This record gives sequence, structure tokens and C-alpha cells, in this order.
Amino acid sequence: MKDYVYVMEAQSGFQKGKYKIGRTINPVARIGDVKQSSHSDVVYISIFPTNQSFQLETEYHSYFDEFRYCPYGKRDGRRTTEWFNLPEDIVEQLRNIPVNLTKPTKIMKYVESQIE
Repeated sequence: MKDYVYVMEAQSGFQKGKYKIGRTINPVARIGDVKQSSHSDVVYISIFPTNQSFQLETEYHSYFDEFRYCPYGKRDGRRTTEWFNLPEDIVEQLRNIPVNLTKPTKIMKYVESQIE
């Protein structure tokens, strides 16, 4: 079964202007779930298939950790949210990831090369 890694942007509500990085096997159902749970209108800015969604999601979360949006502070000494306050230059690179990059290492190398 194909998995997907996505980046969503909240366009309204409490998280307006923030970005959610996650993974799913059903992008249509997932966007509905996030809309309902976050009470926000959200749209995908990037979504791509991968057979290593857990690894890639973990790499994204680590790579963008400094931008985590934690309105309530840390829990258990760490930031646990999947919402991020990403700078616009990073958002633009995420919007433009070539769909044929399906391996986590290739995607992260692409993102890093575009930001530096």
C-alpha cells in the first residue's frame, strides 16, 4: 500500500498561517480529519507518495524542529506538535518538491539544496 507524506497549510482558525507535516494512506480522508480536529480550513501545499512515510515524516519533524509551533509549551520536556511556523522560503521549496522524489534521503537533499 502506498503512503503519502504531506504538508498542509491552515488558512483559518487558531493555526492560521501554520503548517502541519504528517503522513497518511488516504489523503482525502486525512484532510477532512484535520479540518475537523483543528477547526481550520486547511489545504495541501505538498503531498507525495513514498514507501517510507514514517522515516520521511520523522526526518521532516527533526529537520524543522526549530520551527515547531507549541502554543502551550513543551510536554514531557519536548515539543510534540506536528504544526510548524515555517518561513516562506522553506514553504516555497516544499511547494515545489518534484513528485518523482519518493525516497526520504532524496527529498531531504533536495529541500536542503534549495534552502542553502
